[in-house]
Amino acid sequence: MEPLPVFDGAGAIAATWVQTEDSVTLWVPLPAHVASSGCRPEVEIRPQRLTVRLSAAPRSAPEAGGTDGAESGQPPEGDGSDPPTTLLDNDLSGVVAVSESAWTVSDLMLTIELAKRPEYGASESAPPAPLAPSSRGRSALAAPAEAGAPRAAWWPCCVRGGRKGPEDPKARPDWQPEMTRLDSKIGEQAESKKSFQGKSKFQW
Repeated sequence: MEPLPVFDGAGAIAATWVQTEDSVTLWVPLPAHVASSGCRPEVEIRPQRLTVRLSAAPRSAPEAGGTDGAESGQPPEGDGSDPPTTLLDNDLSGVVAVSESAWTVSDLMLTIELAKRPEYGASESAPPAPLAPSSRGRSALAAPAEAGAPRAAWWPCCVRGGRKGPEDPKARPDWQPEMTRLDSKIGEQAESKKSFQGKSKFQW
């Protein structure tokens, strides 16, 4: 599967994503000045929200003999660093296992691996089990052939409000009851209304 844009629009961040049955991977390009300015990414992964910020490096302290903010008439600058820049702060389309997720940075590219958390309480829509004869001659529901582990949900998009992704390749089609239409002719009255005299003739 090819990586897809997380957002639509020319002004949106150029982040891409891809998913499998067990995980979601995001790639967030970092600005070119990150390597030279000493900025560092801060990634906060929560079960249903992802936040990516750039924390600026602290400003250098004034040289010895220089003037501080009070003597120069300038207001104090707090802790001496610029406020962080938010690159991504959105609700996710699914639930992730925070302890199993991780992120790395390489060549100005932030890679975030989100481990999907299976939804144990959710059940997939499936047709009812076929009826099987019991030992006593009565019909009973057939037991499931295989009870596998719960499958993590397929995300419709990476973040809520983002670009829609592909459909689940393993999604079950909507179940429809099997109904057979009877086209055979059950009966036909041969006598016309005019000649009908209290009796009818049926043809099978």
